[in-house]
Amino acid sequence: MEKRDCILIVDDEPEIRRLLVDYLMRNNFEAVAARDGREMWQALDRHAIDLRADHVIRVDDRAVGIAAEQLERLGLDLLFFPPA
Repeated sequence: MEKRDCILIVDDEPEIRRLLVDYLMRNNFEAVAARDGREMWQALDRHAIDLRADHVIRVDDRAVGIAAEQLERLGLDLLFFPPA
């Protein structure tokens, strides 16, 4: 069986997490959801994550710096999606 790419969804809204996980799984991805930073780190420890999609309230220099640091340390891609 072919390995599916695994995407980690980080969002504090349960409905958003559910919709994204359902969509990704229907489209042949593995999907893992976390509601906050603590759950995100637990998921990163338990799963082989290929991409992290993160909802951020405000993308500023600090948030981008933290994300870049995580990318380098974890070796994974990061996708920010802003609030509607």
